[in-house]
Amino acid sequence: MKKFKKLLSIAIISVLCIAGCSSGGSTTTNDGADTASGESITLRMSYSLPPNSPCDVAAQRFKELVSEKTDGRINIELYPNCGLSGGDLVKAFEMLIAGDIDIHGSSPVTAANFDPRFNAFWLPWLFDDYETLAAAIDGGMTDEVSSWSEERNMKVLCIAYAGARQLSNSKREVRTVEDMEGLVIRVPSVNMFIDMFQELGASPVAMDFSEVYTASQQGTIDGQENPLSTYASAALDEVQPYVTLYDMVYDTTIWFMNNEKFNSLSAEDQAAITESAKEAADYYDELSIEEDTALEQSLVEEGVTVTDLTEEELAPFRERAEKIYEDYRGVIGADVVDSFLAYAGKN
Repeated sequence: MKKFKKLLSIAIISVLCIAGCSSGGSTTTNDGADTASGESITLRMSYSLPPNSPCDVAAQRFKELVSEKTDGRINIELYPNCGLSGGDLVKAFEMLIAGDIDIHGSSPVTAANFDPRFNAFWLPWLFDDYETLAAAIDGGMTDEVSSWSEERNMKVLCIAYAGARQLSNSKREVRTVEDMEGLVIRVPSVNMFIDMFQELGASPVAMDFSEVYTASQQGTIDGQENPLSTYASAALDEVQPYVTLYDMVYDTTIWFMNNEKFNSLSAEDQAAITESAKEAADYYDELSIEEDTALEQSLVEEGVTVTDLTEEELAPFRERAEKIYEDYRGVIGADVVDSFLAYAGKN
């Protein structure tokens, strides 16, 4: 946590006030012709996060960069909140694989619905800090994930940091594993997370995030865990005034492109897309880091009890998580678990 906060303190980015999404206009597609010849192309990009989120702001940058590198020939239409699939995260992947969406950005755990290897991204307390995650992304991780994706007609354009997942609740300050006992915690519909919170002594409840605020008001749940940006945007500080910074997962967003669409482009246009995505991902990282820093400070000022666990306090949490690694080696694949441990410097 200390390494993470030191990194956060040096991040400097000053924009998070961009307009929502760009859409509309005529769509000229290319079915394999050399796009460097001057033909205009429109690519439709969806992503699961809302307007003005770091993902959306980075997507706006991506759109601008692609336009610049292709002299305006390639236009990227942006659809936040999975706008092309009616908000359905799983359907968005189905449409991407079928070619009905050209580019899609999402948490890798949604991709796990199609390939369980993507669960590796949510192994608890895998990465100790952002720097280690960033080194893994720039190292072998991206190549490995790309090989899985291409088996399912998806091309990985980039992997970006999306914030560390933290715990919030309405009952009490959580500083020890024992403090988790009896807390009813909302989790996404991911078996690994359900099992993880059971190991921590909590009572996990799978629930759509859209229901969390009301469920907390009604006392159906006590807490949830997500990056601080998600906690703040949902106004959960009004109903869950206790936040524990424990960095359970350094969350990521992957931008995928339909592989057939990518291969239909000229080499020059492929380079423009991939280079722009890498630059946008670096920008996404900076935005996520800045937002985490600003939110931690503002939440304290607003009266939220923010508890920053020390390495010694985290140790019992990590010990409980070891069983998850054992139980999910067969689900994710022992080779994948081992390679991710190696990326994290733990194998």
